[in-house]
Amino acid sequence: ASVPKLKAGFFEGLRGKRTEPGQYVLNKPLSSIAESYRTLRSGLKVAGLDKPLTVIAVTSALPGEGKTTTTIALGRIAAQAADRVLAIDCDLRRRGLSMGLAPDAPTGMLEVLAGESSLADAIVVDEPSGLHVLPLTVSSFSPKDLFRSEAFKTLLERVRGQYDLILLDTAPVMAVADTRAIASLADGMIFSVEWGRSPVGAARLSIDALTRAKGNIVGVVLNGVDINRQARYGYGAYYTYYGSYQKYYTN
Repeated sequence: ASVPKLKAGFFEGLRGKRTEPGQYVLNKPLSSIAESYRTLRSGLKVAGLDKPLTVIAVTSALPGEGKTTTTIALGRIAAQAADRVLAIDCDLRRRGLSMGLAPDAPTGMLEVLAGESSLADAIVVDEPSGLHVLPLTVSSFSPKDLFRSEAFKTLLERVRGQYDLILLDTAPVMAVADTRAIASLADGMIFSVEWGRSPVGAARLSIDALTRAKGNIVGVVLNGVDINRQARYGYGAYYTYYGSYQKYYTN
């Protein structure tokens, strides 16, 4: 999927300066940006015709390439379409998903894994969309090899029976080893890159690492696409014809 550019980043949106795509899909449900995430959701449905893709890990090579924004926007779009959707924050160091949707959560995933909280008590509901979120609390970082533990595997198996789509917002591949541990546990992986910014070499190395870890990469999200620039690339580029169909959108 290609996501058109907004003049804002995810953390700028959190600080209240500008709107980010995760909020934009709620404010402008008929926009081209919202439609791009519907395209992504449809792609996952098609890719899972033979075997449903229920657990999807969302990652990137480096920080700031849109993986958390993708998780939030896709989760909200799917939840609004009446899917039962759970987003789990698996980025122990940055907690981007939790900061965006449940910054004050008193309990979260690690407390559930440790038996200190029930799953029902730890889940936060995103009221505008109905998306369920399993966050990380402020002090929840753990140096343990959490994602190879039986407790985490058991959690995933448990929620599989409760949700149509489970999104794991993971750490950047090149930053820490956590995402490579998660790779084989997910049914599929979405790899996020930033238009005109993501280094090709870093993306290639990360995809190779995920493949070696038995990760099933089912799609790539290209974030922040400059539609006008892409249209100038000529025949074969999706947005070459944007002027002919943009009347379908509200932005």
